Amino acid sequence: MKNYINGKIAALILALAIVPVSAFAVESDPLIPKFETNKPSIPIEFSGYFWSDSTYREDGAGKQTESDSTQYKQYGRLVLAAKFRKETSNGYFAEAKAEFIALDNEIDGGAFKAHIRDSYIKLGNPFFDFQAGRFLAWEVYHKGQGMELYSSEETGAANSTQIYAVNANREHEGSAGQFAFHMFPSETLKFELSAVYGDELTNNIIGVRPVVDASFGPIQIIAGAEYRKEANMKTDYKDNSVIMGGGGRIQYNSDFLTFGINGTYCTYEYENLLGEIDRTKKFTQVSFGGWANINFWRNSIGIGCHYTEREYEFGDVDTHLQPYISYLYKLPFEGVSVKAVFAYAKAVNQEQNTNLDEFENDMKSVRIRIAYDFL
Repeated sequence: MKNYINGKIAALILALAIVPVSAFAVESDPLIPKFETNKPSIPIEFSGYFWSDSTYREDGAGKQTESDSTQYKQYGRLVLAAKFRKETSNGYFAEAKAEFIALDNEIDGGAFKAHIRDSYIKLGNPFFDFQAGRFLAWEVYHKGQGMELYSSEETGAANSTQIYAVNANREHEGSAGQFAFHMFPSETLKFELSAVYGDELTNNIIGVRPVVDASFGPIQIIAGAEYRKEANMKTDYKDNSVIMGGGGRIQYNSDFLTFGINGTYCTYEYENLLGEIDRTKKFTQVSFGGWANINFWRNSIGIGCHYTEREYEFGDVDTHLQPYISYLYKLPFEGVSVKAVFAYAKAVNQEQNTNLDEFENDMKSVRIRIAYDFL
C-alpha cells in the first residue's frame, strides 16, 4: 500500500510539472505595473578626437637685453565627448553634452591636467534653441588649416599682438557662465546671440556677441560684433575694462577649393582704481587676413597670411605678420591624418611711452600633427 501511494504522488507531481503555465493564468490586474523585459535604450552618443603636435621653433629677439632661443615642443590632447539627447514626437529636444580632455604632456602637480572643454545643456527644436553652460560660440574669423587653436603658429612671435578674431566672448570661460540663443529661419540663414555672465578672480564679467551666418550657393558670409566689460567686485574700486569690436569673413566652399578673407576692428579701454582712463593701455586694433585650402584625393594644401596692427592712444604702433603653408595627408585609416606646417611670424613693437624706439621679434617653426577623429 505504501508503494502504491508513493507512486500516485510521483505521478501527480510529474503531471503538474508538465502543465503549461498558461493554464493557470488569470486576467492581469490593471493596477499592477508591467515591466518590459527588453534592455533599456540609453540615447548617449559618443565622439572624440586625438591630436599630437611635435614642433621645432626658433625665436629671434629684437632687444639687445634678450637672447635668441630654440625650442623643442611636444603637445597634444585626447578629447572624448558624451552627448545625451531626447526628442519629442513634435520635434522638440533636450540635449546635454560634456567633453573630457586628457593632455599628453601632463606634469604631476603642474598646470597640465585633464579637464573639461564643453559642458552645456541645449533645449529647443529645429528652428530655435537655447544653450547654457560652457562652450565655443560660433567662429567669425577663420585662420585656416595651418593655424589651429593652441598651436605655435597661432601664438606667433614672442611679445606679439595677437589676432583679434571677435573672440573676447567666444572661447571657453573659466568660472563665468555662457549662454546662447540660436535661430534657424532657413538652411541658408542662421543667427546666434551669445552672452557671458559671471565672475573671474576678482572681477565681474558681462558680455554679449551677436553673429549672423548666411549662404548664397557656394558663398558664405559671416559677421559678428561684441561687447565685454570686466569690473572689480569691490564697489569702492572703480577699475574696469571694456572691449568692443566686430568683423566678418567671406568664404567660398567647394570640394576642391575653399578660401576666405577676414577683417576685424576693436577698441579697448581701461580705467584704474580711481576711475581714470589709463592712456598707456587704451588702443584700437585691426586684424585682416586670408587663407585657402586646395583638396585633391587624400591630400590638402593650405596657405594663409594674417596681419594685425594695434595703435595706442599715445602714439605707439605694434604690428604682427603671420604667414604659413601646410600639407595634410589622410591615411587609408578612416579619420587618421598627418599634417606638416611651416610658419613664419614677425612682430614690430614700439616701446610704450617713447614713440621712438622699436624692436623686432621673429619666429620660424615646423610642426607635425598626427590626428585621429574617431567615433
